[in-house]
Amino acid sequence: SGILVVSVFEGSPAKEAGVLVGDLITGVDDWQPTSGDPVEAYVERIRGPVGSSVILSLTSPYGQERQVASC
Repeated sequence: SGILVVSVFEGSPAKEAGVLVGDLITGVDDWQPTSGDPVEAYVERIRGPVGSSVILSLTSPYGQERQVASC
């Protein structure tokens, strides 16, 4: 389960971290979502406090798993 990335804004922390359209966000820091978690749960954890960084667990459309740090 996860959230599909449908757009990445130029100049955004996600773009700078290497998040790509088509990636599936499967985790944020040590949080592993379940299929019943609402989108808002992801957004809250991804945004975090101002100035904080998060580690995103991603799966590409080709099944490659990776982690990126976003500030």
